Amino acid sequence: MAAAAVPRELALFGALLPLGVIAQVRLWALTVENGLAPGYVMGHYILSMILLDAAFALAWCATYEPSERERTDDRAGVWAVRFLLPLGALTFAVVTAVTAAGPHAGGAGTVDLINRLDFRGQRICPGWQTAARQSPSCSWCRCLQS
Repeated sequence: MAAAAVPRELALFGALLPLGVIAQVRLWALTVENGLAPGYVMGHYILSMILLDAAFALAWCATYEPSERERTDDRAGVWAVRFLLPLGALTFAVVTAVTAAGPHAGGAGTVDLINRLDFRGQRICPGWQTAARQSPSCSWCRCLQS
């Protein structure tokens, strides 16, 4: 009895997950070795998002056959998703930068010097420090206020 062929996208997304976890462990180690440098912290969060996307895509592709679902007639819903997807990605990028701007919980109450995200020695957005201490949902408002 021959094994059923695995669709290419299932094999791709299925391979990305364990490889991504291995990359996540290595990136975490580099982040710690480099004293929570902002670039490594941001990379760690972005890799986490890529892994979440791959997991969702794997679950979606494994649930539905390509010909099983009909195309939707809901144009408003399609355009809402098309509009919100880049907005969500941009928000995630800003929240990642806010997290990299600090403060990091690991350095609280210590004399450790924690690198912060800056550009040529200047804070990119002074409000990010405050936003990082509060909910990430406030990050846009705090950054725009400063």
